[in-house]
Amino acid sequence: AVYCVLDTENLVVTYARAGHPEPIVIHPDGTTERLWLKGSLLGIFPHEDYHSAQFQLQSGDRLLLYTDGAEEALRTDSTGEILTIEEGLGRLASFSREEMLLQLTASADSRQSSARSDDDITVLVLDIGA
Repeated sequence: AVYCVLDTENLVVTYARAGHPEPIVIHPDGTTERLWLKGSLLGIFPHEDYHSAQFQLQSGDRLLLYTDGAEEALRTDSTGEILTIEEGLGRLASFSREEMLLQLTASADSRQSSARSDDDITVLVLDIGA
C-alpha cells in the first residue's frame, strides 16, 4: 500500500509506504525524484512500524503513484528498449497528463504476453497547479 494526503493549499504531500513502489515526482524540466521511505509489506509483520514523510511540491510538478505491475510500462520506450523508470518518465515529462496515460496504456497493452501480465496495473497521475 501507499498512502498520500495532499495539502492543496500549501502543495505539501504527506506519504507513507507499505511495500508499494515509491511515489515519484516529475518536475517540469523532466527530472524525477522518488519519494523514498522505508515500509514493509502491509499486514505481514505483526509489529511493523510505518512512518510518514512530507515533500514540498512546486507548481508544475507531476505526482505519480503506481502499482508494481505498471513498472514495465514505465520502463519501456516505444522501440521496446528497457530504461530506468526515471528515464522512461523523463521521456514523457513534456506530454499532457492524458497523453502520458495513453502512452503508458499502450506500453502496458503491448506487454500483455509478459510473465507479469496477470499483475494489476494501476497508475495515478496528478498535475500540481498554482
